[in-house]
Amino acid sequence: MRVLFALSMINCRAKYHHGLGFLSAVLKEAGHETALLELYDLDWSHVDETIKAFQPDLFAATAESHQVVYIKRLFDHVSATYPHVPCILGGVHVTMVPNQIFQFPKLLGVCVGEAEGPLLELVTRMEAGKDFYDIPNFTFRRNGETISNPYSYYVQNLDTVPYSDRRMFKRFRDAKRGVPLRWHPRFIFSRGCPYDCSYCGCTGLRAVFPNKKEYVRAPSPTWCIGQVERDLQEYTFDTFVIDDDLFTINKKWLLELANHYPEHLKRVNFMVNGRVETIDREVLEALKDMGCSLIQVGVETGDEDLRTHILKRRMKDRQIIEVFELARKVGIPMHSFNMVGVPGETRETMRKTLAFNRRIKPARAQISIFYPYRGTALGDECFEKKLVTGHYDNYFAHSVIKNDLLSEAEIVRFVKYFHVRLYACYAPGLAWRALKDVVRRSATYSRVRAAWRALATTVRHPAYAWAAVVKERNPRLLYSRSVR
Repeated sequence: MRVLFALSMINCRAKYHHGLGFLSAVLKEAGHETALLELYDLDWSHVDETIKAFQPDLFAATAESHQVVYIKRLFDHVSATYPHVPCILGGVHVTMVPNQIFQFPKLLGVCVGEAEGPLLELVTRMEAGKDFYDIPNFTFRRNGETISNPYSYYVQNLDTVPYSDRRMFKRFRDAKRGVPLRWHPRFIFSRGCPYDCSYCGCTGLRAVFPNKKEYVRAPSPTWCIGQVERDLQEYTFDTFVIDDDLFTINKKWLLELANHYPEHLKRVNFMVNGRVETIDREVLEALKDMGCSLIQVGVETGDEDLRTHILKRRMKDRQIIEVFELARKVGIPMHSFNMVGVPGETRETMRKTLAFNRRIKPARAQISIFYPYRGTALGDECFEKKLVTGHYDNYFAHSVIKNDLLSEAEIVRFVKYFHVRLYACYAPGLAWRALKDVVRRSATYSRVRAAWRALATTVRHPAYAWAAVVKERNPRLLYSRSVR
């Protein structure tokens, strides 16, 4: 059976999706064919071209909250143009927000939670012409009737999941053997996080998980090592990213992985996500020995009260400072995640966030703007209090929360210059790079760059400049001409 997956990445930095990679691998292992429709804009000609070329028997999309509006339009187009192709939807958004099938009137079904087993069962039964309306984790629509099955399936043994199908993604298909990748490949080993951060999707996913005690799981070290070694045989890279929600949550498992980690992999650097309560010297030394080059932790805000009572991250400033200092002694750079614009944010709390980061001196820092996700405690509260003003494709450019103490312009401006102001205190080279990024993204820079290109065109191609300005009466042609 032929299954066409769809991934919307409109105005999004993500260029890879772990879930789809695993699902495709599961289906291919069972003998089915898969392909991926990658959407960077709603180009219907690209959609039609892909569908006509692949001729799918099933169209399956995933969606997170930022992209769900585009996925809905995609399904409307596919259902209207190709009514014979059944469509299903899965992903984080439909898992955390119930009854999403009613928002997509043309769907055959919606799958919540982990889908390796349910999707394979669906495809197998459809191919055999058997009834499939009782498959767990799915809500189906049949003749106007809604059939909801219990959310009972999850992968109990992660070692049974085949390694991710990277070649379904164009950037990996186009990668040439022996040529270093221009990006860091991403892996995910364990699943789940036990903490209750009020803004995080992990909390919402755990709330609906069928077995709370097994929400946090990890595969064997052998499985983890095998996946990295498999990819190193196919691709050339010197750094990779481990996207586990919390790589340092299970110290015993991490130390076991470190004991089994082969020497030849230690020459390849990697980055992980951690949390200060789960990091000590033994963990740091184990990570350092394996080749860890960066640990990313959530600081979120420099205001301890806001961090504790609003974001539910119950960690003291002292703990964060101690872990950053300890990591510096061991020799592992630290990365801080920061977020502004949360309910209760003020100019003073934003200043505290900048000041606290100056104190801990992260090697790298990320600053984002709070975005309310349905299914999270803080997100649901924002919707209930009618604080949400709109929707946006990512959490870096706009604030969608009403705040009587701060304007959106103030929040966006703080984010824009955060890195310049932070690094200027201890890393002038990074500050200069950050300043160049600010200038490069500005409208003034775009206009100056366009004018410079027009001038260069006039000097190098005077005949073309004469034709553009005098004959065509269209000076804009100068701005778009490629200057060799």
